[in-house]
Amino acid sequence: MSSSSKEDIKSKLINFKPTPDEKLVIQSVMFNFITFTTIGAASLGMSARLWANSRAAIHKQSPRTAIPTILGTFAGVVLGGILGMDKGMHKLRTSLPDNSGLLAIIHENDQVKGRKD
Repeated sequence: MSSSSKEDIKSKLINFKPTPDEKLVIQSVMFNFITFTTIGAASLGMSARLWANSRAAIHKQSPRTAIPTILGTFAGVVLGGILGMDKGMHKLRTSLPDNSGLLAIIHENDQVKGRKD
């Protein structure tokens, strides 16, 4: 493979046309990413809300705020997104065919980053 810069890789990705097999893998990865993000947001948001309600009951606070729920939801989106991206990239690397153009671009990007897989 030739040595590429980040700009070269970006232009390759912009102009890349996936094959039907690659489209199927990409759709599966995106579904998993969205699922992990949604589950993370829902679970941490609900946990934060329940925690805030329990704290309000213990301390006899009358004004409840949505801040813990918002912070929990945001944390869930971030953590779920990170987990989804990690699992998605792993699935892309393992599910794409060996002769895939997208897989070649991913490997080029790894070389630019100095990663060794």
